[in-house]
Amino acid sequence: MADIVEHDPREATKVAMIIAGVALALNGLFFYLSSAYFADRVAVYGPVSGDDINGVRISFASLTVALAAAGAAAVRWPRLIGHAIAFLIGFASIAAAVAAYRKGLHVVLPATLLLIGMLLPALTRKSLKRSRAGWAFLCGMCAMLAVVTLFGATKVRGVLEISLWHAMVIPGLLAIGTAALAMVRTEYRD
Repeated sequence: MADIVEHDPREATKVAMIIAGVALALNGLFFYLSSAYFADRVAVYGPVSGDDINGVRISFASLTVALAAAGAAAVRWPRLIGHAIAFLIGFASIAAAVAAYRKGLHVVLPATLLLIGMLLPALTRKSLKRSRAGWAFLCGMCAMLAVVTLFGATKVRGVLEISLWHAMVIPGLLAIGTAALAMVRTEYRD
């Protein structure tokens, strides 16, 4: 078994500063582009309140802050963050399964969410015990869920009546979790 990979705190700090800079630049760009978008939108659909515009900007900022923080933490502690994200998404899936069932959505959705909710914590446990198969399956599940939830974010936004940017937090976290798990791949070589 390979030794546990040590992650240099100085390198992690440098990467965290780059991540923070990119997040700040993205927010500045979004502020500028959203101004142009809402100015153009007024001509087609009528006036938009300042509160609505600020709400969209705050939603985007909360997305970038959450993902930047998770990304910076994943660079420093990839094993912990990757497994924690998978574990927490698993339990969130169980809660989502119950909510979907109570809301009367088609039975396939709660059944799938329940299966994901049972699989992710079990795979996380196997991966933490250094099972290469458990780790590989966990990476694959997180990557697949990141893609599925990315394309399903508009549906989630509509069902939960939240901002699209808030719905994008889940696929973003899953992508970060997948990357963090991939960073510790050398710990699972036989």
